[in-house]
Amino acid sequence: MNTLLGDTGKTVTSVGSTLGDLGSQIPTNNPVTSTVSTTVSGVGSAVSTVGTGVTTGIGNPGNVNGVGTTVKGVTTSVTSLGNTVSSVGTGLASSTSGTPVSGVTGLTGSVVNSAGQLVSGTGTGLTSAVSSPAIAQVTTGTTTVVNKTLGGVQGVTQGVGTTTGLGTPVSGLLSEVGHTVSGVGTSLSSSNSGLNGVGQVVQNVGQTVTDTGTLVKPASTTTGGSGGGTGSLNANANVTATSNGLGATVNTTLNTLTAGVTANAGTTSTQNTSTTNPLNGLNSLTTGLLTPKH
Repeated sequence: MNTLLGDTGKTVTSVGSTLGDLGSQIPTNNPVTSTVSTTVSGVGSAVSTVGTGVTTGIGNPGNVNGVGTTVKGVTTSVTSLGNTVSSVGTGLASSTSGTPVSGVTGLTGSVVNSAGQLVSGTGTGLTSAVSSPAIAQVTTGTTTVVNKTLGGVQGVTQGVGTTTGLGTPVSGLLSEVGHTVSGVGTSLSSSNSGLNGVGQVVQNVGQTVTDTGTLVKPASTTTGGSGGGTGSLNANANVTATSNGLGATVNTTLNTLTAGVTANAGTTSTQNTSTTNPLNGLNSLTTGLLTPKH
């Protein structure tokens, strides 16, 4: 469960980084675009800080004060947002200095700057409070409770997966979907440097989907031989499909999807079939899951 939270934090961080990159590419040669650039970059930085706090905090089971780290990520982002607001105010005033509207923009910029400083001061004060020994003791104790609770919940869901026999096929299905999504992200990043940030977000989403499988099957559990993936994913589940038509319908749908993927990938026919058509695994998994057990 902590790993899943860590993946979520990485996804949030990548979203923030993408926003930051976007903001840095916006021209700053006039007051309007300069304000937009500063705002977008600042928000991106704040979002990244929150994501990092989650990843290194409650997303890291080895952090004895994970809750404190996560909370500090939030309070630090408040300071960051305040600094961004102040930058917008000072930038507005300076960029319009000497213009006919400088009187209005100068006053507005000053007010915005003051508001930003107030927010920054609040964030800094909260961060100091969370870092104090007294609060740290509380958040450390809370971390222990949270980790035990998360571990207990995961133990229950994995137990259900083992008892029903759904753990292995569902985990395998999520793994296939996650890897496919991550592959799309990798392709985006490599195809266009301008889409690198978006590609990273998609990759992290894919990894999060993959790790969701640990909620129904322990990550350390392995079945099958050295073949790894597909051998373990075809394990028999204790599930009886109520209708052969359901399995046939889903199977037909997946066959249609995979046929489309294969057609679109015709230019890479020299590649391995499993690489050219990443949905093959979904087809096999769904067939195994929905076929009645005799």
